[in-house]
Amino acid sequence: MVVLRRRIKHDIAVTARRDDGQMVLALPHDSLENNAKLWEYTVLVTNAEYDIVYNWWSWYVRAANPNARREALTSRPLLLAAVGRATSHSDQTTLYLTPMHAETGLIKSMIANVRAAIRYVRQAAEQLPQIDRWAKLLGYICQRIVGPTAPPTPHPALPA
Repeated sequence: MVVLRRRIKHDIAVTARRDDGQMVLALPHDSLENNAKLWEYTVLVTNAEYDIVYNWWSWYVRAANPNARREALTSRPLLLAAVGRATSHSDQTTLYLTPMHAETGLIKSMIANVRAAIRYVRQAAEQLPQIDRWAKLLGYICQRIVGPTAPPTPHPALPA
């Protein structure tokens, strides 16, 4: 599990309790907002038993969208704004996601790309050790980024 925390610096609504226990809404002109430290938390959970690949968020986003590099600042709200539900049956877990972002169509296509990458690794590397599965996944993502490659054509012969 990874817990990310960042300080919120933009205008938000804050509630506070008075001495008598009454809850009040602190508005931007109130002194509470200036003195308060507000934090936003994001929790990423996995049951993987192997080491985390360096900069794994970038790899995940490239699996989701291999045609363009996306910054974490914009891709995290896009791909993490969903409510999920996991169901298990016959030793198989299915994750159902309901996107809460306005770009639902884009999110669905990106998640479908991630699903295709995972399916490829499961089919191609089913018998491999877990660490080799990571190499297979990263190879798949890199191939999607670069695109199909053809063998190099030889240079034409020089005239004698």
